[in-house]
Amino acid sequence: MQKPENQTFMKSIGALKEDGTPNDTQFPFKNMAQGAATTVVAAFDPRIEEQPGSYLVDCVVANDQVAPHSSDPCMAKKLWDATEKLLGEKFTF
Repeated sequence: MQKPENQTFMKSIGALKEDGTPNDTQFPFKNMAQGAATTVVAAFDPRIEEQPGSYLVDCVVANDQVAPHSSDPCMAKKLWDATEKLLGEKFTF
């Protein structure tokens, strides 16, 4: 059972219908096995060993679907710097 404020938010972004049920048309839901499958493929499938760091969707490499901000080196540096500041620790490699 979700808190009422969470349901209000989920309805506002279209994830829930007005009656509180999942909006399967906009956000198709997966069962537990389907949800875990891509992670299992990423961890154990030898077919993707030659493509380390790839983005996977539904068990296949989908680098063309990577959001631009997630592969931007400037954004990565900002995130890294913010993380170090929040943790109060510097990491060097």
